[in-house]
Amino acid sequence: MPANIAEGFGRWHSKEFMRFLLTANGSLKEVETHLLISERLGLLLTSDSQKAMELSGEIGRMLASLRQKLSQSRED
Repeated sequence: MPANIAEGFGRWHSKEFMRFLLTANGSLKEVETHLLISERLGLLLTSDSQKAMELSGEIGRMLASLRQKLSQSRED
């Protein structure tokens, strides 16, 4: 996920950066899926999974905020 953000930023165009932020969000959802599977298989404690999901939600909100700010700056 961080690599998606860095690669998009390195492209120099906000439209491409936005596309990579969406890819990063998709990667975040993949991580959430792995967390849920790990918990169901007993590889991860529920408390650890819940904490990780909370952090994932926070990161998702940050990504959404960044995308929104980029969209607004493109409209100006």
